[in-house]
Amino acid sequence: MSEATLRALVSIVLSSAAVPNIRFRIEGYDVYAERFTRLKAAIRRQEIGFEIDDAYLASSQADAAYNPRKDSMILHSSMLKSTAISQRHRGAIIHECLHAILDMDYVQGISPYQEETICALTSNIYVLHHYGKPLFKPNGNATQLTRKIGRKPGMDVTFDDSFQAMYEQVATIYDQADPNYGRRPGLHNGLRQRL
Repeated sequence: MSEATLRALVSIVLSSAAVPNIRFRIEGYDVYAERFTRLKAAIRRQEIGFEIDDAYLASSQADAAYNPRKDSMILHSSMLKSTAISQRHRGAIIHECLHAILDMDYVQGISPYQEETICALTSNIYVLHHYGKPLFKPNGNATQLTRKIGRKPGMDVTFDDSFQAMYEQVATIYDQADPNYGRRPGLHNGLRQRL
């Protein structure tokens, strides 16, 4: 499986008209379309690696992952076996793209749980605008917040009630798998700093 094929797959996801709808702020950091455009350019320049590792993803119970230590994205082979990119896989890819962006920008002011929460939010925004239906529960916290952002693009989600509820859910999920996850410092190495 060539890296070029994996790069093309992620570029397709990043080329969706849904990406400009991802526009919010957290802890002073703005998440918006231009950041995804810069990531797409970094991918084209091969500054981010790609690999297939089904065993690793199975052990993590994930469809995709981003490794900041290697500046690389890990995808599941099933993404390349279908004729179209599924809703679930698009959601997983855009989630990992935001992890890569935060690494590229060397973002330090966002906690591990906040990061996972905004990556989940990004997936929901993307899927809602790409498919017309949310990735998560139609009346859940992620979708409520997605709709608020739709009404007020660029809003600060840091202290929003729906964001705080999402954060609590994410913290519970990650704590069950790894009680130390939220206590570790961010793993961003600043891909951008070395380019």
